[in-house]
Amino acid sequence: MDQRKHSEVGNPYAAIVDLRAPGTHVLLRIDGIEQEIPRADFIASIRAIRGRIYLGESVSDMGTNAPWVTASNAYPLRFVQQRLVVRPGTSALLWLYMLERAVAM
Repeated sequence: MDQRKHSEVGNPYAAIVDLRAPGTHVLLRIDGIEQEIPRADFIASIRAIRGRIYLGESVSDMGTNAPWVTASNAYPLRFVQQRLVVRPGTSALLWLYMLERAVAM
């Protein structure tokens, strides 16, 4: 049960990562501002970030000016970076897994 809303949690991963995914879009809170992006773009961004991690890059070193970062995956990258700052003890790959599960239909 979500104590803040007094309602049953539908997707526990969404509650853990503080993410809302109504319909075909995902709502990301970045720097206090809600950004709405298509679910498919969010999942593709998570996979692109994971691929860069497998190549040896650190999420904290990834910047929005990198050639692989496009307009569609800049917001998800910033969202993941903010989540890593909040809980530095959790690995980036675990965060990416939880985020992908949070938007699974």
